[in-house]
Amino acid sequence: MISVHLIQRAFELQDTERLLRLVNQNGLELPLPLQIRLLAGPVAPLALALSRLMDLTYGHTPLGRDMAAAILAHQQADGAFEAGGEPDPLATAAAAAAMGRLMRESAVPWPELVAARQRALAALGELQGDDSLFCCPHDRTQADRALIGAFILVLLGDDADFRQAVRYADLLTWFDEHARRLEPATHKLYRLASLGRAARNAHQPAAAA
Repeated sequence: MISVHLIQRAFELQDTERLLRLVNQNGLELPLPLQIRLLAGPVAPLALALSRLMDLTYGHTPLGRDMAAAILAHQQADGAFEAGGEPDPLATAAAAAAMGRLMRESAVPWPELVAARQRALAALGELQGDDSLFCCPHDRTQADRALIGAFILVLLGDDADFRQAVRYADLLTWFDEHARRLEPATHKLYRLASLGRAARNAHQPAAAA
């Protein structure tokens, strides 16, 4: 069973594999190819663990602040986060999602976090290719990129700032047009993101007649 203590211990040891295992065993069910990509750098596992910590603590804690600071230390000048020495949309999205969660649930002002998140989302928009999927040298095939894109939608699809920063409609169009050809793990993630989108739309006020 995951606990704050286990997250703190893995964080202190800088054990990103253990952080990812904790997330995978308690919440998200991550397919193996996605786990491998998430472990290409330290930021994505750390960011996912920070989001999971927020589930356990329901707000700001010193550990959460330390984990956020560790994430921010990896941000590049262009706002992106790297994995394997390359700007990585997966790490950038995970970091932006964790920062957004911390901002929403923390009563402590943190202007640096706000600015860092805006820069990360802008960088994420720059990492979209012509087909609207996200581009990274680690993802060599369209199937790889679709898996990453689907998971990014799980992480950030409900985030209005994300939807404004990227070509969101084009991204959804790509997935809708390719839905029947998606690999099972990717299809499952996209369905999960779509359920979140449907729930959000259901709560929006109806347009005036």
